[in-house]
Amino acid sequence: MKKLIIVFVAVFCVLLSGIYFVGEMAKTEIQKQINQSNNSLLTMELLSYQKYFFSAKAEMKVSIELEGQVPLELLVHSDISHYPYKALLVNYINLVDPVLEKKVVAFFQTKDWLISQEEINLLGNMSGKIALAKGELIKQKKRFNTAPLNFTYEYNVEEKQGSFDIDWAGMDGNIYDETFSVKDLSLQASFTQVKNSDLLDYQYNLEVDQVAFIKRLHRLSMKAISLEGASEISADKLTVDTDTNWKIEKFQNGADTFSNNHINLAFSELNLIALTKLKSNLEETTLMRQAFGHLVSLGAIIDLKTLYSETPWGEVNSQFKMNIQAGVAGDEVLSNPLVLIDYTNGELNLNLPKKLSEQADVGGLLQVGILTGVLKEQNETLVLESTLDRGELTVNGNVLPL
Repeated sequence: MKKLIIVFVAVFCVLLSGIYFVGEMAKTEIQKQINQSNNSLLTMELLSYQKYFFSAKAEMKVSIELEGQVPLELLVHSDISHYPYKALLVNYINLVDPVLEKKVVAFFQTKDWLISQEEINLLGNMSGKIALAKGELIKQKKRFNTAPLNFTYEYNVEEKQGSFDIDWAGMDGNIYDETFSVKDLSLQASFTQVKNSDLLDYQYNLEVDQVAFIKRLHRLSMKAISLEGASEISADKLTVDTDTNWKIEKFQNGADTFSNNHINLAFSELNLIALTKLKSNLEETTLMRQAFGHLVSLGAIIDLKTLYSETPWGEVNSQFKMNIQAGVAGDEVLSNPLVLIDYTNGELNLNLPKKLSEQADVGGLLQVGILTGVLKEQNETLVLESTLDRGELTVNGNVLPL
């Protein structure tokens, strides 16, 4: 009996110790998340933290920078429960601006329009879910409805890897005679932080059942959209490889329908520093051109594995691969792109329906291609087979001087 009591007391002490440790861990982890999240676009501030043995309450302020507008400010109230092996957080989110908050509550028809729940356990695993309520706006000749949106995520602090899922039934609405809708959107993604860096390897899969825009008699719609992608940093952390696979089962533009559309595009050995600089200068035309020239000068492999569509005029099918060797100066690329010929190997295979040459918008260009021999007629198809090897260009079996 004494041994049983001792065991019971020991277990009870362990449980109490676990609850105390979880309470301390939760407070530390929340502050760490706040510190890591702060950047030029988002600022988080812990206003108060009241810790008790079995629970805690926290108040945070989140500020989101908006271009040309005052920052969007949110207040987050967290109710935290301490268990022997985990902490459970339930977060209630409201806007600081009372006028804007009133409009948001009216749209979602509830004060708890955005609620999140998060778990942090002793093994360093974090998981949670965020729920956005359904919303509705009806005003004169405007209507907008949005379905509930659910966001779930997992993250391992020790291994620095995680994943998240977004599930949204979509939205629909109209503005005067324009109608729009998005149906059944889902996104799954996973990521892993590269060791000893802030870089990430990631994969994602986006699927949308349908997107449609209708104005009077004109319809623009896409059905069964699928977008898959991946990005992987090299072992030396100098280059990155990306792969994007895009499919649209049906694309309708007015009376024209394009079926089984497929694009698979991969970039390999892109210089990571140059690519990052290019992305940071997209809004500055001059700096962007300089960054692009520098990126190309360092070499890369461009591989259009698939370009396919069943058009109203016939099948379009193409593959293209280009291997750009490093060595050319970045300013030379900008001033004379033809200099890349001596640094590039590649091949292009293109098949177009002959009926496409009868279309007003592209027919003239295709006719010129036929007359010059760049496009070769094979039954009802226009064919282009081309290779570029150490400055020698071959088109449909003919060597062209450069």
